[in-house]
Parts: sequence; structure tokens; C-alpha cells
Amino acid sequence: MLTRESFDSDFHHGEYVEWYEKAKEQEHKFWVDDIPVQQHLLQLFNEFKHKRPDIVVKPSNSLKWDSVGLKVFEGVSIAFNEAPDVVVGYLEGCKGDDNFPKYTVISERICNEKYSDYNKLYHTKTTKKLTLAIKNALQFVKPFDLDYMAKKESSSASHALDTLKEKANDTLYYKFDADRKELFKEVSNMVSAGYTPRTPKFAEMIDIFKAEGEMMKELLAYKPRKCFVWAKVDRLEYRYDDEEVVVALNIGEVPEDIRNKVAVLQIADKNSPIKDVGVRISESTYWLFV
Repeated sequence: MLTRESFDSDFHHGEYVEWYEKAKEQEHKFWVDDIPVQQHLLQLFNEFKHKRPDIVVKPSNSLKWDSVGLKVFEGVSIAFNEAPDVVVGYLEGCKGDDNFPKYTVISERICNEKYSDYNKLYHTKTTKKLTLAIKNALQFVKPFDLDYMAKKESSSASHALDTLKEKANDTLYYKFDADRKELFKEVSNMVSAGYTPRTPKFAEMIDIFKAEGEMMKELLAYKPRKCFVWAKVDRLEYRYDDEEVVVALNIGEVPEDIRNKVAVLQIADKNSPIKDVGVRISESTYWLFV
């Protein structure tokens, strides 16, 4: 039976456990590993795995009723042994409304011009022919390279830098906020005398700026060089901004600075940036700040 780690929520894992046990009780015949599936999905999966034995499979959230009143999966997510936490696509198989098999391949690489790019079917290819479905799967469901992953996760780096600057922005633009009466009193005081804060609000502002001003200025101007790192099962790949991808087959080939920063991020919370270190995006991908 699959563990909680294979699912994106307790609800979906609980639903899986319930229908896994019922499928066992009813001696369901079609399984992908420990996943009860539709017959046509098993056919598609077996043919694909024969061509790509290095795949890793997890259930999708597409539980459907079958003909005997049992809920089984009509879709599975696909990753690869080199990076088992990175889902690269989905396979679906079921009986269509016309009682013919329906095979669907889902991948970010697919741009189906039958649909607009905001339609959920834009990244899908569906066919009644198993051989064509296998061809689609082999073409579109394959490992990502580092350039693709870095581009895919580029917004994560920007978000991490914004998060680091958030406290400074909050202090400058919210804690320093003052109403018109306080501003009038303070401006009058500035005109008539040397600048000695008269109102508690402005006095607080000055105290904050004395204590944190330099730090806030530094954070707001923070624009580090970035390095995307992907720690795969058999190697580590990394690329600095605007440079070529480097592949390290053993730990000795990885620069010490990268090793040290990845070690820190491995025990850090996901999507929690650390200044001059970086941010962990997933179990195997990182943005480093240099």
C-alpha cells in the first residue's frame, strides 16, 4: 500500500486507502504497482513502461467509478528514476462515452492547438488508438533537462527574493505610515527648528531607522547572482545565470560553495529563503544566492 508521501493531502491518501482495501476485497484485476486502475490505463502503462523501464509512478487524483461499482484510478503521474520527485506528465486510460477505449497523455510539452492555451485540455492529447497513445507518451512524457527546470522555476527565485525584502518593505511603507495631522505637526517643527521629532509616531520612525535602516537599505538593494541546482539520484547538475549547465557525477566535482549552501537548504523549510544562501524549491531542486 502506498504511503502518505505519495499524495498531496491527507484527504486523497485516505480516499486511496479506502478504495485500495475495497479493490483487494473484490479481487480487482487491474493494478499499477499498488494502485487499482482502469483496464485501459493498465494497457497504456504497461506498453509505456516496456519502452521506458526507468519510470516512477504515483496515483493522480482521478478516482472514477468502474462498471462494478468500485472506485479505481483512471490516471497516474509519471516521474523518472533520476529525479523521482519531479512529475513530468500523466497517463490516463478509460472507456469513453462510446464504449471505446480512450487514452490520454498530459504534459507541459504538449501545445494542443485545438484548444486555447488557458483551456485545461491544451496540454493533452487523446486518442482511441493505443499505438498512437504510446507514441505521444514517448514524445512528450520524458525527463526535463536543467535549462527547462530553471526556466520553469524562475518565478520561485523571484518570489524568494521578494520574501527576503518583505520585512524591509513592510517597515518602510506601513510602519512609517502617518496621518495628515502628524505630518503637519512634524513639518511645522522641521521648519521652525532643528529636526527633533515631536510626535510619538515620528519618534518611533527615527528609532526604527536608527536600528534597522542600514539592514533595510541592504535588503531592498539585494540582487544576488543566482545558481539553479538539481540534485538527481546519480548526479548533480547546476547552472549560474547566463552560463552553461555543469554536470557533476560525484560530490568531489561539486564546488564547495554549492555543497555548503545545498546542505543548509536541505534542512530548511521549503520555499523559505535564506539571505546569501538560497531557497529549497523541492526535494531535489534549489536556487542558490551567490
